[in-house]
Amino acid sequence: FQAGHASVSKGIFSRLIESSYGIEAGLPSGLTLVQTDAAINPGSSGGALISKCGLIGINSAISTSNALSGLPREEGIGYAISAETIKSV
Repeated sequence: FQAGHASVSKGIFSRLIESSYGIEAGLPSGLTLVQTDAAINPGSSGGALISKCGLIGINSAISTSNALSGLPREEGIGYAISAETIKSV
């Protein structure tokens, strides 16, 4: 491993968290998150979450003990802002 070189992680897309659910969890209105178990680590925010069909979202957060109310607080869970949300902005 050398700093600055690209890396790829493999994972499973678990679910979409829609803004109607997110409002209760303290998420901004109109935001849709993609939940995944792909390795998302500090520093990888802003990276693409891609499937065989193309862009799914942009990596943005990992689950921690400080996660927003209503979101799972489990090790190995990551969140990406959905491509549809990004396109709408």
